[in-house]
Amino acid sequence: MTKIVSWKAWTGRIWVGGLVLFGVIAIYFQPFSWQEFYSQLDPAKIAAALVFITIGKVLTIWLVKQSLTVFRQGRGFLFAWYAYSVGDIAKYLPGGVWGFVGSLSVFRSSGISLAIGGRILVFETSILIVVSFLTGLGLVLAVQWPKLLLAIPLAFAAPILIMAKFEIPFKLSAEIFLGQIVAWLFFGASFTMISGEIIKSATYAAGVFNVSFAVGTLAVFAPSGIGIREIAINFLAGEASRRLVEVAVLHRAIWLVCDILVFVPIFLIKIFDRDPIAS
Repeated sequence: MTKIVSWKAWTGRIWVGGLVLFGVIAIYFQPFSWQEFYSQLDPAKIAAALVFITIGKVLTIWLVKQSLTVFRQGRGFLFAWYAYSVGDIAKYLPGGVWGFVGSLSVFRSSGISLAIGGRILVFETSILIVVSFLTGLGLVLAVQWPKLLLAIPLAFAAPILIMAKFEIPFKLSAEIFLGQIVAWLFFGASFTMISGEIIKSATYAAGVFNVSFAVGTLAVFAPSGIGIREIAINFLAGEASRRLVEVAVLHRAIWLVCDILVFVPIFLIKIFDRDPIAS
């Protein structure tokens, strides 16, 4: 296990170092392009993207609470918020495992065993990847609506398989998947606020982002899928343009701001009033 963590950590460090070097070179050789791009940004659209991502994150925190219920570890919303936020910030550390470690440490301090905590995180991650991918696929194919029929069997098969694996009651399963579908519609919409005219169809842009998020999450060596998500966006959009890279980087920055905004309030609550989070 130690060897696996070490391999992921070093791979993550090398990957992040390469991305930083790429960013420095890109800005150094094309400073006017970046300045032009950022000078044309609409503050209202940036604010809208920030709000959409925050709404999606609140629904994802609700997923954490529901996941605890699935494994008979019922806790309050504040506890779910804290567990999610700690893992969400820790995921930026190189190695690809610190997001899980952060959440597991919160679970463990609340009396949840590592075995059950691990199953909860596997469940949450499976839901996030499946729903982000399927909503993205649906939105991409919706641009050419006849192809949407191809996504219907997947959309039904994936939830059924997950319900069967974890033996989830139908009502709870429906609440989980519907909540996450809404969350990923907001996440996708946040990207459309930034992409503007670069990707002509807003529906297609939202789908591209959601699928790319799933791809980035699967790349465990990249902290928070950094770099991989952006590469996937360029690939799926059908054109590897400089402007698309700038859009992806900006959206990543807004996403990071949301991560911090979600983490800080619950961290302060934890410091000054521990009781609401302890149960």
